[in-house]
Amino acid sequence: MSWHELDGAIWRIPKERVKMRKPHAVPLSWQAVEILEAVRVLTGRGPMVFPNARRAQPALQAFARKA
Repeated sequence: MSWHELDGAIWRIPKERVKMRKPHAVPLSWQAVEILEAVRVLTGRGPMVFPNARRAQPALQAFARKA
């Protein structure tokens, strides 16, 4: 998840990152929005919401390759 994909309480996933190659909009609960606002203080300087501390690739992609 990258910061530019977040639009208020909507997570807009571009078609390039979705299996069916169609853009996807995910509504976020107010609780999720609050968590993301708290996380922004820690990781908001970079492009990724949850960056991988060891590699340049996003953390979720690194995990998926090991599964």
